[in-house]
Amino acid sequence: SSEEPSIEVHGKQIKVDNNIYEKNDDGSVTLVEYNSNTSIVLLPSTVGGFPVTAIASHAFKNSKDVQYLKLSGNITQLDTFSLYDLTSLKEVVIPASVTEIKTYAFSHVETCITPEGSFAATHMARIAGKIVYGDSLSVENGTRIPVTPNSDPVPSYTQPTTAPTQPAVQPTQPATQPTQPAETQQPETQPTETQ
Repeated sequence: SSEEPSIEVHGKQIKVDNNIYEKNDDGSVTLVEYNSNTSIVLLPSTVGGFPVTAIASHAFKNSKDVQYLKLSGNITQLDTFSLYDLTSLKEVVIPASVTEIKTYAFSHVETCITPEGSFAATHMARIAGKIVYGDSLSVENGTRIPVTPNSDPVPSYTQPTTAPTQPAVQPTQPATQPTQPAETQQPETQPTETQ
C-alpha cells in the first residue's frame, strides 16, 4: 500500500505527517489540526496506537478544500466549530459511535451518510441536505467522484420538512451523461415546426 506516515511525539502532541493530534487523559487522542490539502479525507481510527475519539474546534481551518470526509469508528464527539470551516463538504460519513455533535460543528453538508438509527441520523436531519443510510463515501473503492449524490445504492431518509427541496438535486443528473453528443441529438433543418 502507501508509504508509512511519519509520526513525531512531543509531550501530549502527536504529529502525523502534517496533522496534529493531542493525547487526552483517558488514553485517546483528539484531532486538533488537519493540514493535508486533499479533497477526500478518510480519518484514521488510531494514531500511534491511540484511538482518535474527537475532532477539536476549527480542526480543518487549514484544509478548506475537503469535499468528502469519512470519520472513523472511534470518533464519539465533534466539538463546536470542529468541521465548520469545510464550506464545500459534499459528503460526510458519521459512524454510530458519534454520540455528541456540538453547536455549529458544521456550516455546510450536502449528504450525511450514517447508519440507520444512529445519533447522527436524527441530529443531522436539520443540518445536511439529505441523510443516506450507510457507512462509506460514494468515492471509496476507486469509484469516481459523482457530480450528484444520486448514485448511492442505499435509500435516502427524507424528513417531511425538507422534502420539498430534495427534488432540486434530481434534474442535474441527465447533464452528467456523456453518451449524448450534441451534434447528433437533433438536426437543425426543421423550420416548419411553427405551423
